[in-house]
Amino acid sequence: MRIYLQVPNLKTEFRTPHRRAEQAIASPTHLEIESLKKLQLMGSTVAPKLLAEKVPGESFDINWFWGLSDKSRADIRLKFKALYSEILAFRIQIFPPVPSKIIYDFETGTMHLGVL
Repeated sequence: MRIYLQVPNLKTEFRTPHRRAEQAIASPTHLEIESLKKLQLMGSTVAPKLLAEKVPGESFDINWFWGLSDKSRADIRLKFKALYSEILAFRIQIFPPVPSKIIYDFETGTMHLGVL
């Protein structure tokens, strides 16, 4: 889950709510949500359904990864390459590209991207 907070401009935090409201963005655009919508419309299977699906697995842990056998790491790399190739085909970039955005289910070998 991500929580967004609009922070008042410097030295305006003690002004009246009406004055601070002038700084607010009426409808901020969140790239993560727009990317998830685009992936769903294009039929992608790599991202969970927007706000509706809890996929099996846990956030990827890089320390756990390096503790695996060479074969297991190679299998995970192949799965990630396929997943990332699908994302790139939809012209979506993962930013920032951090391992914790990868959801991996070791039992089934399925991989999804959490928040893009």
